[in-house]
Amino acid sequence: MFADIDSIHAFGRANAACAADLAAAAASLSSLPVPPSALGPVAAEFVAALAAAVTDGADRLTGLSGRFAAAQRLAHRAADAYDGADGHAADRIAGS
Repeated sequence: MFADIDSIHAFGRANAACAADLAAAAASLSSLPVPPSALGPVAAEFVAALAAAVTDGADRLTGLSGRFAAAQRLAHRAADAYDGADGHAADRIAGS
């Protein structure tokens, strides 16, 4: 069996970077000001829908960020498991 452990760790780091980028985007969306009185009562329904869409978008980005963070942890655990299995196999072959 061959596993490119360095590539698996690199994949994990890439997932961590994506998670951080998505978390930053979610934070940016969450901080968008949506002043309800700026457009007057005529636009109140539009502003409410916009605020709901921004909140939903931020929530979805936060969820996606969590999935990328989980993928990062899983990639590193998988690489460590491959490395451990390789070491164990080498020990068995050597008779240790």
